Amino acid sequence: LDACQLAAVQCTDKLYEFNHAPSRLICLLLSGHSYLQIREESLKGLAIDTFKQQKASFESLAVELSATDAESRPRALQSYPEFLDFVQYAGDYLKVSAQSAMTAPLDIPPKTLAIVSHFSFRCLLHSAV
Repeated sequence: LDACQLAAVQCTDKLYEFNHAPSRLICLLLSGHSYLQIREESLKGLAIDTFKQQKASFESLAVELSATDAESRPRALQSYPEFLDFVQYAGDYLKVSAQSAMTAPLDIPPKTLAIVSHFSFRCLLHSAV
């Protein structure tokens, strides 16, 4: 199971842009994992500067290995997910409604919940610009 979770977090970082809400949620949910390598990989997927560096090196390698046509150039690196999109996706995934969030505890470790809250706040700041 740990190997599958590690593969999942590595794939989300390599295959999806930083503004892809589902992949960032995977990183967020695995950020409190007890296995150190999974935790570190998921935190790399949440740090935008580290993510951009990894994505750029991965895409430049992919361009070198592929044909040299104009369509094989790397896509532009993007930024945080839109706040509303991210919060709606996370709420749907975690099955959280406004009423249930006020009355029932979430089934998320406190450290992970703190990281999700902090990332949501960064999405809000970015969306406000």
